[in-house]
Amino acid sequence: MPLHQGTAPATIGSNRAVDAEKAAWQQPVEPFTISERGKAAAALETVKELQTRMKLRGCKEVFEANEELLAEGRVDFVPAKQITAEDEARREAEEAEAARAVRECMVIQDGHELKYQIKVHLAYKTNGGMLYDITVTCQDKESVHRVIIGKDYYEPYGLAPEVTLDRTMGFMLSIRQPRHTEGIMLSSQFPINYFAVSEVDQSFPEFNAVFADVGELPGSKAAWYFRRTEDYGYKGENESADDLGRQFALEW
Repeated sequence: MPLHQGTAPATIGSNRAVDAEKAAWQQPVEPFTISERGKAAAALETVKELQTRMKLRGCKEVFEANEELLAEGRVDFVPAKQITAEDEARREAEEAEAARAVRECMVIQDGHELKYQIKVHLAYKTNGGMLYDITVTCQDKESVHRVIIGKDYYEPYGLAPEVTLDRTMGFMLSIRQPRHTEGIMLSSQFPINYFAVSEVDQSFPEFNAVFADVGELPGSKAAWYFRRTEDYGYKGENESADDLGRQFALEW
């Protein structure tokens, strides 16, 4: 349905006045009286503004601008196409998929059941496992997280990666891990909004108990270790901590 802007038709007065106002109302929007060069850009900004207003009114229909009028610096929307049975079936399938992306979960916290909800916005398969962008809702509070799950945290146990995701977030809630990190993080803070499950495994020994029914987690075996194989730079006869401290001490 085309969207127009102008003065709403009068309810009182002559038919001629009403017709004149109706004609004005049905004219496409002309955002600005400016140079020809800037008309298209100004019209495009007006399109974005009108589309935003429609969304705020709760309209889910996609409004597409008339490209020919945009080039002239005017704004109007092309009529919406009629919804077919195939379109309706596709919409229902998308809604069903979205519903599956929202899971109701429960974990025990301090001896009591704690319910939480996980909504998956992105599930991306990587070479090493899965990456998820999720929103967690618990006790009327939402938090967003990006979680990386390596294959070794679900494949050896016959679990779906979503199960590992649910158990991991449930564990973090059960230990009352803060769900927001802002600014510069301290080394003692866990990066809850962007982390890998292996980090949870290595940071919290009690995490292993969450998977006691399927086996022992990789734990420290998944950590990176570095061993020096070559000597570079200064090497004194004695490399004790005190000697090195004196050697590289800052002079003020």
